[in-house]
Amino acid sequence: MASWQEGVAPWRNPHRRRPTVSIRNRRAQARDETGVRVNAVAPGPAWTSLIPSTMPQESVKKFGADTVFERAAQPVEIAPVFVFLAFNESRYVSGEVYGVTGGKMPY
Repeated sequence: MASWQEGVAPWRNPHRRRPTVSIRNRRAQARDETGVRVNAVAPGPAWTSLIPSTMPQESVKKFGADTVFERAAQPVEIAPVFVFLAFNESRYVSGEVYGVTGGKMPY
């Protein structure tokens, strides 16, 4: 996996996306009698208390500004996707990538 680089958002880094999507595709196709479903959530910029300590102050000020909503997501805005996938209502969903990216394409 590639490390964080100034000016390159981690969720846009193809070195991180491709392996994740590839693994998800292979696992979803190899679904066996256990009924395991394989999906992925591709979150965009999400604000957490760790953000200020992981990047320069100037980047923190602009974090998430390049989304359609012009801000980073709050964890509570991403959590419902994980909850949906955990419930039985998603039993017919497998091999999908759910982008919670603020209006940007997840990959």
